[in-house]
Amino acid sequence: MMPTATAIARRRARCAAVVLMMLAAAGCAGRKSPARQAARSQQPDVAFRKITVRGWSASDLVWELSADRVEVGRRQGVTVMKGLRRAALMREGKAEVEVSAREVRLEDRTRDLTLSGGVTLRTAAGLEVKARALRWIAQQDRLESDGPAEMRLDEARLTTPLAIYEAAAGRLICPQGVRIVSPNSTLQADRLVAEIATRQLRLAGDIRMTMKVQDFEAALAGEAGRRSPLQQLAPLLRTPGERHG
Repeated sequence: MMPTATAIARRRARCAAVVLMMLAAAGCAGRKSPARQAARSQQPDVAFRKITVRGWSASDLVWELSADRVEVGRRQGVTVMKGLRRAALMREGKAEVEVSAREVRLEDRTRDLTLSGGVTLRTAAGLEVKARALRWIAQQDRLESDGPAEMRLDEARLTTPLAIYEAAAGRLICPQGVRIVSPNSTLQADRLVAEIATRQLRLAGDIRMTMKVQDFEAALAGEAGRRSPLQQLAPLLRTPGERHG
């Protein structure tokens, strides 16, 4: 018995539906989801283990980093160093600043560095800085804290919302206020500029000081020939143009 025209039309419709389903499935298999494409774009192009990376300015070595793993993302323009073993800012071939951190990100275009994860910085002149993260701005030759920083210099402990270290000048700047705690005094100011090598401080704004000594004259005279905190700070408080309010 010959199939009717209606039966033939139904068969053709079923075949067309099957073909369309097969084409749709093939298209879905070949097309990646946006989430998968985004995840792939975040993956590094090249990864190395146990490697040292150096940054140069003209013929001078500026910084040196050693890490357990280095991931190079050419598409993102970022190099990520994990398991940091050594990070140093160099000056005339010597390590002027040593930094410890869990991770370092290098912006390939600007050569800026972002150090994060329990960051501790130590300078050859004796300054120690701890912060959540630090950013090295290559064009300005300076380090900035990402958020509050805690610092130590000799017997003094300093806390500030923002710390800036100018490497070329060896200068520490706290432009958003600072609190300095030493064994026998506490000092607060709106701004601090410290020359690390010479231990010279410049204070500005509202300056407040609390002495923790029993004998004020002993604080003025110092002990065992050493200059007391008050002796060190007194000239600074009289510096023209630095004291306001």
